Amino acid sequence: MKIDEVKKAIELKRKSGIYLILHTLNLKGYVGSSINLFVRLNAHFIDLKQNRHRNKHLQNSWNKYEKDNFEVYIIEYCEKDKLFEKEQFYVNLYETHYSKFGYNLAFIEKGNYGYNFTEK
Repeated sequence: MKIDEVKKAIELKRKSGIYLILHTLNLKGYVGSSINLFVRLNAHFIDLKQNRHRNKHLQNSWNKYEKDNFEVYIIEYCEKDKLFEKEQFYVNLYETHYSKFGYNLAFIEKGNYGYNFTEK
């Protein structure tokens, strides 16, 4: 790991905010948010590397073009209570919920934070 990567990882620990995973060849993006950017981004890349990411559109693109064609940007650091509002703003701004422009599967609206999913 390069020194710059280590510094970036330390900076991301315990920070909340909005991120963009950008495919640099087709300029499609995936906008997300997290209360812990380091943990969330790490989880994305572990899942992508192991071919088990829940977003199949993003996974297929990763498989076809490989990791060197993806970059991560921290769009904005923000307070936890503003995450979904800000995430929705950037999904709308970059139109990443349209397959032509991105990998987000739908509008965020309220997000899944704090929601308990049933098996159904």
